[in-house]
Amino acid sequence: MPRSTGSTPKTWHEPLRRLPRDGLRGLARLRRQDKDLFTRTRQAITHLASQPYPDNAIAWGATGVYLLHLGSIRILYEVDDGAGTIYIINVAVIS
Repeated sequence: MPRSTGSTPKTWHEPLRRLPRDGLRGLARLRRQDKDLFTRTRQAITHLASQPYPDNAIAWGATGVYLLHLGSIRILYEVDDGAGTIYIINVAVIS
């Protein structure tokens, strides 16, 4: 999906509310193990609500799915431009 370049900003839904159950479990486990990394991960996910196409996100073909690399954090997510929604598919920490 092409990056949005229009002059009208789009209102996106809060991505954390769309996190699947497995993703929530992963975040809860991360919160218990490393609070600093959890905070950075949550900030990155929340930032997707204002910028769903950051420069460091890699598109997975034309599927609307992106992989965001942030240090040791990997966030797999899908953008639904029509609904203005971001679906977090998975959150992983690479050691």
